[in-house]
Amino acid sequence: PHRITCPAFVRTTGRGGEIDIFEHYGQKDGDEFSSRRFHTSFHDWRKGSLTFGKRIWTNDHQLDFRVADDFHTYGMHWQDDLVKIYVDGMLVNCVTKDEMGDKWIATGDQKIWIDSETFDWEVKPDLLKASDFGDGRRFVVDYCRVWQSSRRSQCDLQRNLVSNPGFEDGLSGWRGSAIASDEVHSGDGSAVLASRG
Repeated sequence: PHRITCPAFVRTTGRGGEIDIFEHYGQKDGDEFSSRRFHTSFHDWRKGSLTFGKRIWTNDHQLDFRVADDFHTYGMHWQDDLVKIYVDGMLVNCVTKDEMGDKWIATGDQKIWIDSETFDWEVKPDLLKASDFGDGRRFVVDYCRVWQSSRRSQCDLQRNLVSNPGFEDGLSGWRGSAIASDEVHSGDGSAVLASRG
């Protein structure tokens, strides 16, 4: 596969906060799992906040498909006290205002922003060559749907996105090696697996 260096973003931005619903950096050299990574995060842009300019919540999932191989649906359900993240209609994470406390930034009006761009912490833009983009690769959004619901929701049990999560079919769907990490990105008492390649 070609090295794809343009990340795709679907985010909302508003007074005080940014919710990155879908971030994907494509295939990165030296990281065979990057093409299957689904990332969501909150950023604090509240002036005077102790966490101003920082990423304050992160959701990372290793999918069992390459993101660029086919169309998939990435979604967010947002209400004043929670945010739910979905992939292909399956709930993958939920975070509440109570969990985040003073770091909750999902307030106020938001604007949708869909783009493809490169950041220097992922790849140095001045080092890119035309060949890095493959043969006609494109960033395509089939649709974006926004609606308002009067139905209240709560955080439900999250489903595992990995096929064969209980090893019923042996090692089918499981690849690579991983280790438990002390670095916690999301929630209290979470465990994070970090790939060692």
